[in-house]
Amino acid sequence: MMIYCHANSEDLGSIYACAQWISHMLGVHVLVPEYPGYGLCQGNPCESSVNTAVLTACKWVRDVLCWDLDHIVVYGRSIGTGPAINAARLGLVGGVILVSPYTSIRDIVEEHVGAVFSWLTAGSSDWPSVEMMKEVKCPVLLIHGTTDEIIPASHSKELHRFDLGSCSFRCSPCPDLSPLSVCNSRKRLILLEKVVFRALPHSP
Repeated sequence: MMIYCHANSEDLGSIYACAQWISHMLGVHVLVPEYPGYGLCQGNPCESSVNTAVLTACKWVRDVLCWDLDHIVVYGRSIGTGPAINAARLGLVGGVILVSPYTSIRDIVEEHVGAVFSWLTAGSSDWPSVEMMKEVKCPVLLIHGTTDEIIPASHSKELHRFDLGSCSFRCSPCPDLSPLSVCNSRKRLILLEKVVFRALPHSP
């Protein structure tokens, strides 16, 4: 089971094709929790509410569907990597895939507009990924585009430094690492297959 935490500019409708593609190409079930305030989901989008949505999905897979942790992988992309790391640090998944992760929302804002403004805009949605990564015990795979101008690859390198468990880091010479861009490149498809079937734990 893959629990997919989507990026900021997406919702369930826009990533439906992506989820279908991942499920078909990798032979896995894909569950996509929607964030409050996105798509048709009502509510206020903030760190707490998004975390709750993702954790509820993880617990539903574990407690209702009765899936073993070794068969549950959380996949986060961009802003979705924050709630994905949070789920991993709480021990609700057996592995985590982070595509274009950040050290914190505040760090991204600071890099683009300056330190003072970052403190004013981050508000209640910061996701201190570096601190959370220190608590993650399951295997982690970091994937980042080396030419990413929104979230530089240096964020992944910093997270890799602080991971205390089993962590792999892969870079791709492209900015867009969304699933639909991956499917247009055989090399990237092979990489994604390695993510699910080799870099993370699975039962024999």
